[in-house]
Amino acid sequence: MIDVTGSVITLTRLTPGINAIVSDRVGDDDKGANFAVPFVLVREQTTTRAVGAGRQANGRISKQSARYALLCYGANRRQAKELALLVSERWHEAGIQTGTNGVLIRQSWADTILGATNAPGELRKPFATVYVDVLAEAEPM
Repeated sequence: MIDVTGSVITLTRLTPGINAIVSDRVGDDDKGANFAVPFVLVREQTTTRAVGAGRQANGRISKQSARYALLCYGANRRQAKELALLVSERWHEAGIQTGTNGVLIRQSWADTILGATNAPGELRKPFATVYVDVLAEAEPM
């Protein structure tokens, strides 16, 4: 299996509009605990190997689809929603992209944005969630 998560984090971080708001504060749960608001957490929800000609063929070409929840934290609800809209715009039908560690993203979709709400627990900061589906494979040699 290939690691698509690193590509999603890096490509989100490198997007100019998003970077203007969060700088380099895009990461997974391990790094997110140390981030100051605003920031984006990338959480992998599911990963599925693509169905095709058979398990042996799929293992060779390493195709997979993955679903991510990108949690967009802001200083207030307006900023959280603004960040979520930028994340959605960045990922919805973005086309072919070269990711990190030999990952080639074939297509992505960001169809769902959950409105801003306050996080439970220690953070208690407003966040909005964007669900992103990514179709990826190992980049050809």
